[in-house]
Amino acid sequence: MNGTEKDLPAEIVKTDALPAIAQSEVGATLAVLHKAVESGMDADSLSKILDMQERILDRAAAQEFADALAEFQNDCPLMQRTSTASIATKSGAKYSYKFAALDEIAKTIQPVLHRHGFSYSWDCEVEGAIMTVTCTLRHRNGHRESAKFVCPTESSSPGMSPQQKNAGALTFAKRQSLTAVLGLTMTDPDTDGASDPTAKVNADQVVKLEDALEGLEMDRARFFKAMGVDSDKLSDIPANVFPSAMSLIRQKRAAVKEGGK
Repeated sequence: MNGTEKDLPAEIVKTDALPAIAQSEVGATLAVLHKAVESGMDADSLSKILDMQERILDRAAAQEFADALAEFQNDCPLMQRTSTASIATKSGAKYSYKFAALDEIAKTIQPVLHRHGFSYSWDCEVEGAIMTVTCTLRHRNGHRESAKFVCPTESSSPGMSPQQKNAGALTFAKRQSLTAVLGLTMTDPDTDGASDPTAKVNADQVVKLEDALEGLEMDRARFFKAMGVDSDKLSDIPANVFPSAMSLIRQKRAAVKEGGK
């Protein structure tokens, strides 16, 4: 540490834990601070410099958050609507719809979230018959973003207790707010080849596999063997193992990125 750094607060001098994008900007700010201390700058002027540094760090953290979220969305599988809700109205009519259950969403996104340094939590407020749930997405650099979902706690389903109505509204609002803050895409299950185990991936799936494999150093022989394919053609991969193939490629790419292998 040089002669001027010892006069500065430790949290200002220490930059090794900052986002990489902020390193050079913080270094420039430190140089100004050093000169300010040497010249005997007044406290008000020094405070303005510290405020400027804080804005620089906030901007850098927000950019790193945005970059990490974009990578997460690129790596995260589509959320499939595999659950069915059957609703009975007060008039006795019934209807149903398909959705992606909260536990299935969590199971799908958790490994990808962890890989990109994200975590999330919820806050809930109830006023009268209205529930507001806020999902907060946090990045390891400290930046956070939130999404809210507002819904009534009253349900048209007969026979539900107040507690059940609140629980149902909470689960629904959690799912919607989490989906919103992460920018998740919902889709119906891909049933191509589901009834025919001999069906191969379609042309669109081949393109997705080619894009995922582009530039990736990977033992192709082991990859095709894991997919149950004797040849080295992507078009020979069974349709029913396409999700597993994409997942394996994503895991390999993540391992290469993290370990440099």
